[in-house]
Amino acid sequence: MKLQINDKVMFTDEVVKRVNHDKRTADMRGIIIKIVSGGKVAMVETNGTYVSEEGNSLRGIPIANLKKDIYSGANNPFLGRYF
Repeated sequence: MKLQINDKVMFTDEVVKRVNHDKRTADMRGIIIKIVSGGKVAMVETNGTYVSEEGNSLRGIPIANLKKDIYSGANNPFLGRYF
């Protein structure tokens, strides 16, 4: 599935697994605002869910490390549930 500007994204399962299910990485959600480097990198506005060391929430993330967040908003089966 090709990612585009305005897609809601999250890290792929492989990325989350690679960092041992680190909560910060697993919880990252954002919106692609620009695609750069010949379509290989997405500029993602993470709205504070994946802030850089400098405090920026706008992050450049390789597109290969992202997937569409199909569970955002009204599609989220866990919305309003407590574990």
